[in-house]
Amino acid sequence: MTLMRSKTFKELPWQYKVFVCFAGVKPLLGLALFIQGIIMITYSPPPCEDFDKCPWFAQWYCQGDGTNEAFRDTLDRVPANYGICGLALGLGVMATGACSFLAARKRQRRWMVVQMIIDMAMCGTSAILGLLCFGEAANLENSCEALKELQAGVFGNSVMACDGISQMIQDLCDFVSSFHTLAILFLVLFAGVLAASILDCMVLCCCSPEFVATGAPQSVKTPEEAVVGTPVQ
Repeated sequence: MTLMRSKTFKELPWQYKVFVCFAGVKPLLGLALFIQGIIMITYSPPPCEDFDKCPWFAQWYCQGDGTNEAFRDTLDRVPANYGICGLALGLGVMATGACSFLAARKRQRRWMVVQMIIDMAMCGTSAILGLLCFGEAANLENSCEALKELQAGVFGNSVMACDGISQMIQDLCDFVSSFHTLAILFLVLFAGVLAASILDCMVLCCCSPEFVATGAPQSVKTPEEAVVGTPVQ
């Protein structure tokens, strides 16, 4: 048995048809965020043992310079934090997708209110995370370019002696695209939940209370349908 028949969908007012569309799009966006979040969490920077032939680089990479966090710890912490945020928002947008479907099927105010509250919370959160994620991607890209210059200038013809650095730099440069992907997903989520919040406000504020509560205006009997007096037995 289908959750909503085609005939039932056609009979819905346009506002509730949009809710059904959101109910289909939101889980897909949530799944994309969930998968990208897992990719970020499972990223593992190269171990310190890979740089045994470059002790000075291994000290900076694994222990830091005394004033800043070790570069490996940064690579291990920052992607994981953003990945956890992606997982949380992915689950949240899936939940609002269920609310969108219930709002269209049940046509009850409470589902719209719940959806609007969650959407508004995710709207601000996703916008902030998207901008921060682009900032982290830019920082990571700058680190990648700085390491390339360091490799070319310091090691010169001794690259083979520190082969692990070449692979680490390449992995780091490739991982920048994962930050960009996650940032774009955050901003797409921002646009989607913003549109859903606007629709919620339109339905709750502009439609009649009977329409919001039942999904359609209450029927009014015509004079011909009204019965006056006591029916004849």
